[in-house]
Amino acid sequence: MENNKSLKRVLSLSGVTLFGLSFMAPATVFSTYGIAVSASGGMVASGYVITLAIVLLSAISYARLSKEFPVAGSTFSYVQRIIGPKFGFLVGWTMLLDYLLSPMISSLLFGIMVNAYFPSISISACILVFLVFIVAINIIGIRITATYNMLIVIFQIVFIVLFSVLSAYELIQGGGAGTLWSLKPFLDSSVSWGNLMTIIPILYFSFLGFDAVTTLAEETVNPAKVLPKAIYIVVLSGGVLLVLAAYFMQMIYPDFTSFTNPDAAAVQIIQLVGGNLFGSLFLAMTITGATASAASSCSSASRMLFSMGREGILPKRLFAYLHPKFSTPVWNIALIGLIGCSALFLDLTSATHLISFGVLIGFGFVNLAVFMYFYIQKGLRGVSGFIVNLLVPLIGAVITLALLFTLGQGALLLGGGWLAAGFLYLLIRTKGFAEDTPQLVEEM
Repeated sequence: MENNKSLKRVLSLSGVTLFGLSFMAPATVFSTYGIAVSASGGMVASGYVITLAIVLLSAISYARLSKEFPVAGSTFSYVQRIIGPKFGFLVGWTMLLDYLLSPMISSLLFGIMVNAYFPSISISACILVFLVFIVAINIIGIRITATYNMLIVIFQIVFIVLFSVLSAYELIQGGGAGTLWSLKPFLDSSVSWGNLMTIIPILYFSFLGFDAVTTLAEETVNPAKVLPKAIYIVVLSGGVLLVLAAYFMQMIYPDFTSFTNPDAAAVQIIQLVGGNLFGSLFLAMTITGATASAASSCSSASRMLFSMGREGILPKRLFAYLHPKFSTPVWNIALIGLIGCSALFLDLTSATHLISFGVLIGFGFVNLAVFMYFYIQKGLRGVSGFIVNLLVPLIGAVITLALLFTLGQGALLLGGGWLAAGFLYLLIRTKGFAEDTPQLVEEM
């Protein structure tokens, strides 16, 4: 099963950027808005601005390390090289929660949405068909995945812009809040800042995906130059779309206490703005967006597994295998499809908790890696070094890791169990740490 084929460099800046945006799926702002505004009491747009500022700290760290280490593996690769192989494995293991479970969440949402409109089609059937499709397009090749993602993410961007335009028109006509501009979605004296901060982990979920572009380092042309640009474009453009959508949702429907069901609040808002036709577009965007996000996360997860398998941290014959025709990690992709079948019996809350746990640990350690690499190992200090190599990454690490404790006891227990399983595997793999953990080969 073992071969020596390499991943093909076929992606440009536009392809990588659209890949990251499709994973990020900016349209998720509609899915989480009802829950967020009900929990905070308003100011969701301001919450997105705060979350964007926090995420940017990690984005800076990812951009800097992607330039220094343009290889597949992303978080796992960076932490392994800088902090140590054992930490690299455990952090990569926790980050896998995001990538491995994202297709499952997308398939579950797909099944629920389709079943709601077509009750004769079972959720289970929708999930299985969805996963087969995701596995197939990933096996055929990353170029096809990127092309499909490009179309879907453009659809999402156009929809958000169209929603904003229609909302603006409705506000000018005296609907909703009756005015086009207001500070209330950003600053409202009736909203507790304590309540606002509790929704940051919910909003944080909307930004997940910018780090996924770093897993495509070995399939990107000139990755040291392209990846940092793609990271900033994904975070900033995605952040603008999220803030814009949240602003208009609150303005067009200021009485959020009247939502029949916060989980489906977007449906009420969309129908108010554009009627049934616009609601049908929303359904189409939701379904296609879930597909694009799942395709992106499946690609990223398979390449993280490939990176670990190539260096023998995971069984090499299975995880480092590339299809002789398509040059894709076919067994990794199939495994992710099987894990996605857990949508048949797992609930969305448990999966979301696991994803948040893994991502926050990953982001926190990447910030720590920047501090250790540039400030400690390379000795880039002085005034500017103190700011960019010590202060910024350490603030990012502290804030990100502190958010772990906002996830609740259930998330910590589930995530801790997954981390313990990874530690046990590493213990067995290294024979009680008597042997060194395999390290990633420098192929840049």
